Amino acid sequence: MNTYGTSAICPCCGKTLYTSNIPKYSFVCKDCNKNFYTKEVKDTFAEYWDEVTESTKQLWEINIPVAKENQEKMVFEWKELAKKYHCDFLGFDMICNRVEIDIGWENGFPECDILNQIIKDIEKQRGES
Repeated sequence: MNTYGTSAICPCCGKTLYTSNIPKYSFVCKDCNKNFYTKEVKDTFAEYWDEVTESTKQLWEINIPVAKENQEKMVFEWKELAKKYHCDFLGFDMICNRVEIDIGWENGFPECDILNQIIKDIEKQRGES
């Protein structure tokens, strides 16, 4: 299973977390080489955002790179995936000659079993499994 960038921050070093490829864990920090459960990340984020401001709305997202030529034919599949996992948003960013798909939630990441299944479904859609 591949790892994908997320909007989560490492509780240890403050760097970007990626989805984990180890069962039962949700995230991995490539700098610390540590794996984390969803709860650990949610707790860290909650403390951080409470300090910043109560009105700040944090979006919890996974960022998946997709070849530009595949974007249009995959839009329907991505919408179905977002609906299946009760995602609050689905977006597309153009970065050079590739597209980055952002899929996420307003109230935190799902637990590891669901997050790992989402990654498996994403890889199936991308033809990687």
